[in-house]
Amino acid sequence: MTNQIDDAALREKLKIAQAYAKLKNESKIHDWNPLPKQWEYINSHAKIKTFTACNQGGKTSTACFEEASHATGIYHKDWRGVRYKKPVDIWIVGETSDRVRDTLQGRLFGPIGQFGTGIIPKECIDFDSMIMRPGTPGAIQRARIKHTPTGGWSSIQFFSSDQGREKFQGSTIDRCIAEGQEVLMWDGSYRKIEDIKV
Repeated sequence: MTNQIDDAALREKLKIAQAYAKLKNESKIHDWNPLPKQWEYINSHAKIKTFTACNQGGKTSTACFEEASHATGIYHKDWRGVRYKKPVDIWIVGETSDRVRDTLQGRLFGPIGQFGTGIIPKECIDFDSMIMRPGTPGAIQRARIKHTPTGGWSSIQFFSSDQGREKFQGSTIDRCIAEGQEVLMWDGSYRKIEDIKV
């Protein structure tokens, strides 16, 4: 007796597998599982917090996971940190536009040419209103992100410290993450993170 494969059933299973692979590739927020130290950072209710770890220790991924969760309103089942019930305005700041594009933006949106494959689900990104940064190929300046519980729009803006203090003036925002060795201070100076006394 031979087993014959039903072509229609096989095609249907292949279609389901391809749809699942596409969903996983475009919805990484659902698959990321923080480690205990990462949860400690995420679940903190402090207004100002820092995450110090070794090189490639998950600092950028942790911060991007937290901001993607706030922007989309999609929270992990084990989330105990701050939750927003409304769309939020978020600033993402790094040392240079190139570094912001290659690290923070890449984690959130995916690599250049593959936007929608980062932590933020593709279905939440408003590609039509996305503003690109002049002078830095592939760099996003501002993007609207669907806050799924409300149907409203969160905003993510990317900045770099080398843009100068003036770029950071006059806005009211809900959240900000700053990554790098130096932080832009209120007086326009830059200070190494280890030199800042709180």
